Amino acid sequence: MKSKRYQHLAASLKKAMVLLLALSICLSAYVLPEHVYAAEADYEPAGTVAHYPLNGAYQYKNKLNESQVLSGSSPSWKTDYVSLVNPGNANNGHIAGANPSAAVTGARISFSLNIKLNKTQTRSYTPAYNLLAYGAGDANNITLRPYYADGLAAVVLKQGGADAVVASFPAPAADMWHNYTISLDGTAGTGKLIVWVDGIKAAEASSNGIGADQIGTGNSGSTG
Repeated sequence: MKSKRYQHLAASLKKAMVLLLALSICLSAYVLPEHVYAAEADYEPAGTVAHYPLNGAYQYKNKLNESQVLSGSSPSWKTDYVSLVNPGNANNGHIAGANPSAAVTGARISFSLNIKLNKTQTRSYTPAYNLLAYGAGDANNITLRPYYADGLAAVVLKQGGADAVVASFPAPAADMWHNYTISLDGTAGTGKLIVWVDGIKAAEASSNGIGADQIGTGNSGSTG
């Protein structure tokens, strides 16, 4: 995960997550190349709206504005990350809260996050469980779903409570750290939803005109 730059950054998390290293939200105003790169832990590209290191030093704080604080339950804060794994490998911890006050608006928004999802867990899960959820609420948002289908993960755009756009890809190996970078461009007719895993493009789909304005702002959350 330790390379020199990445180009699209992250927001919030929801169900079935195990370890979370860093979380950021940023607005992108440029076209991405075929490959992107995972960020250094302290790297903050121009346009970054929020950076949650989610480590023992910052805990719930936005590094760019420490008055903006998330909340949660059952986290285990480490030097470089937070663990949401409870005894027995039941991933019941969560991190959630209001989105940063500097909301991302317009057509484009992007996310980057580093996660390790454990293979062995006692908690049951469904295809609807999320590693990442960001938006106005359950009806309009963007989610990263690790168990979307057999052997597949997906990034999903919801509108009006229904899955409107799905970009699915082979589920990354469990018990390993992975960087997920997500770019959303809601430009009508040409916009794309693109997902990179560990710097390699994993999925691409038409955004169908859904961008930052359509997914909205409000709450961010993450549950182990």
